Amino acid sequence: MAGHKADVDQALNPGFEGETGVPQSRVLRRFALLLHNHHWKALEEARKELIRVMGLEALVDAAAVVAQFEAINRVADATGTKIDDLLIQAMKAGIGPSKLPEPERY
Repeated sequence: MAGHKADVDQALNPGFEGETGVPQSRVLRRFALLLHNHHWKALEEARKELIRVMGLEALVDAAAVVAQFEAINRVADATGTKIDDLLIQAMKAGIGPSKLPEPERY
């Protein structure tokens, strides 16, 4: 999103519930996490809030983004794609991606 600065470390922190710099990030993130984790009862309220705050088109777009990420992960799993060891260590240590060193270029 042009012109917006997002805090990626906060966005990836499972316990964070505030805004990350992306407009309506709290509502979008809540919906995406509940959908991804199959929390159906709580998802109904998040769905209603998303429609109320952003409209039906935004709900459809948000659901499509979650579905696309699910599909990409399934393809990666099926092909045996490995997660980088540095990323795994950072996730276990609670280090956000902005704190990681730049990857080596080929």
